Amino acid sequence: MFLLTASLAGLGTLSAVSAPRMITAADIRVLPFCATMSTKKLDPETPGIFNELSVTKRDGFSIQGRKRNDSGRIDGEVIYHLGKLALVPAGDRTGKLSVEVPSKTNVTSYYAVLELADSLVSSQLKLEVGKKYTWSVASKDGQTLLRVMNGNVQVGEVHTDTDKLVGFGFAASVRWEKNEADIHVTFE
Repeated sequence: MFLLTASLAGLGTLSAVSAPRMITAADIRVLPFCATMSTKKLDPETPGIFNELSVTKRDGFSIQGRKRNDSGRIDGEVIYHLGKLALVPAGDRTGKLSVEVPSKTNVTSYYAVLELADSLVSSQLKLEVGKKYTWSVASKDGQTLLRVMNGNVQVGEVHTDTDKLVGFGFAASVRWEKNEADIHVTFE
């Protein structure tokens, strides 16, 4: 889209505004996620790393599934709240999200996540089935904010220094064997 102004009338100059590049399946990176270590960026190539939940990449992404194992290990430590994190490159964006399985304390958890070079900044989200949530990532004055809304009500937010941001995304984790998670994220 181009915004045209008449410079002869002293109204300004010609400027162009472009939309961000579309996110493709190749842009979406998937990492293991542990809710009790939600600031730790986990390497999926770590020997013995847990593999709970799955990510489907199509028109955005979905994180879903049923927990198969009671626990996992990170650096020899037994951990229980396991799942996946789907990340995309940093940039101002908007989109929608919904869940088919609601948040439930000590069962199913969802997170808004900002990715830094060697860590994560996250905020737990209380999400309900049947609600249509919107999300936005915006940078201003050296800060980047990821915000999730239900209409005019803020559900959660997370922020960091823009110059430290690598990417952003959403995570799901489940606590007990057979617990389920199901979140769908789209980009506008």
